[in-house]
Amino acid sequence: MAGTPEARVIITHSRSLMALVAAHSLSKKNIEIIGADTVDLTFLSFSKYVKANFTYGSYFDDEEKFIQELEKNILKYKPINEIPYLLIPSHTETPIISKYKARLEKHIIVACPDYESLNQLHPKDKFTDTVKNLGIKYPQTLNSKKIPNEANLKFPVLVKPIDCSGGKGITKVENKADINKVIKDIENEFSQSSIIQELIDGEDYCLTVVCKEGEILASAAYTNIQRFPCKTGAGIIREAIKPETFLESATKLMKAVNWTGIAEIDYLWDKKAEPYILEVNPRFGGGMFQCIESGIDFPLILYKIFTKQDIKISETGSFTIGTKTKTPILWLFAALDEMLNDEEDFQVIENAWQKAKAELKAGDLYHAIIDFKNEIIENFDFSDNIEKFQKTFSKALEAKNELINKDDPLAVFGLLFIISSLIKHKKLPAEILR
Repeated sequence: MAGTPEARVIITHSRSLMALVAAHSLSKKNIEIIGADTVDLTFLSFSKYVKANFTYGSYFDDEEKFIQELEKNILKYKPINEIPYLLIPSHTETPIISKYKARLEKHIIVACPDYESLNQLHPKDKFTDTVKNLGIKYPQTLNSKKIPNEANLKFPVLVKPIDCSGGKGITKVENKADINKVIKDIENEFSQSSIIQELIDGEDYCLTVVCKEGEILASAAYTNIQRFPCKTGAGIIREAIKPETFLESATKLMKAVNWTGIAEIDYLWDKKAEPYILEVNPRFGGGMFQCIESGIDFPLILYKIFTKQDIKISETGSFTIGTKTKTPILWLFAALDEMLNDEEDFQVIENAWQKAKAELKAGDLYHAIIDFKNEIIENFDFSDNIEKFQKTFSKALEAKNELINKDDPLAVFGLLFIISSLIKHKKLPAEILR
């Protein structure tokens, strides 16, 4: 980056693709980027557009220590000249940073909603109380700690952790007998209570808005044309749609809580009646790259709001319907998930792998590959399954990959975090599923 930068921005949770998208957006405007996270192997640590990176402790383990270490590094990287200096949280640390916003703003501009506003919409049980009082259409929702009479629940229902992202922990419960076990499982796994939500017919839609004192300055909407996991997971192939259908309720909600900052709002809609609002994520959503590719550069608009700069009409009104994007790796997992949709399919793969693994351990790579292939061919029902795979694969071919950037090729090595999580925990990290 040549010359004096226009500003310096710290982006937290730099392992996330949303952080990388924001870094790419802002660096194009001669803004210097500092990455921050609890781990070293992140997308921003490999990006050529990032000047430096630092680590801090997990706020899950020690909230005060997290803030202390964040504050220490904010002072360390504070510019010596009088350029704007911002902190932009990109993931689930946003509520904690908002809570300590006044303390941090002694040293840096904190570009997220005030805690008074955020606390009315997050976590999910607070959101339910707020929309109910505003008369906004939403699914019937109960806090698991306050169920007056389980017999009044109309099954099936969805049980969700009150503060998780990316579809984590969401469970469809078919009957009264199973609900207490699911609630207990969520409490054990996530250390939090749940909400129980009416199951509504319709498709998923996401509206992203950026606001100043409750006024929506820009908006973008998309639908998830593929999810992973396919039933309840995050969107991984997306398509831009008109936002107008969702703006009436979003405008009422953002104004009521006097929101300043980014919000990603989830809806269910059957294209007939008014859409149901499901939740508000007080941060960059998983579709941030989708929004930018469609014409609305939310990180830049957010930066301008908090640095009190004029926002051009061209920056808020140029939105292209039909734009498609995909999340790296997960779109392929989704294609496989569509194909391997029952226990018999998985068992064929498992049996073939066990035989191949024994040969690999013996050093016989050639026969391991050949026998694995033959086992699949002999026992797998391709006639029904390959069509499902091809359907998802064809969707993905049309969509732009949010990680592949020819101007920043080394950022792809941020996938090492994903690989290490798969090896260590046998599952994808939440930052990818978001």
